[in-house]
Parts: sequence; C-alpha cells; structure tokens
Amino acid sequence: MPNSRRQRFKSISTIDLTPLMDLTFMLLIVFVITVPVVEYVTDVTPPEMNSSQTAEEVEEPVV
Repeated sequence: MPNSRRQRFKSISTIDLTPLMDLTFMLLIVFVITVPVVEYVTDVTPPEMNSSQTAEEVEEPVV
C-alpha cells in the first residue's frame, strides 16, 4: 500500500515544460519582430548643439 501512494504522488509532481517553452519561444518571436519595427517607426534625432553654445554651470549655495 505505501508503494502505491508513493507512486501516485510521484506522477503528480512532474511538471510539463512544453507550455512554458511554447510561451518562451512565442515571446522571443514577438520581440524579435517588434523591436526592429519600433526602431524604424520612431525616428528620434537628438538636438544638435553648436560649439559656440556651452552649458553654463550655475553654482547655487548649498544650505
């Protein structure tokens, strides 16, 4: 009788990894497809700064 209980619990403790792997590959595919599209659509150009324009550092008193 103890063997049958042990056998029954052992079969329940296994985890099926197929859905986890399926989800992982689906997310990978989605990110591989969407990242280049997002980079292509969003054209971000930083503002250019002339050499004559300099950032002035203002020293404020620290209290």
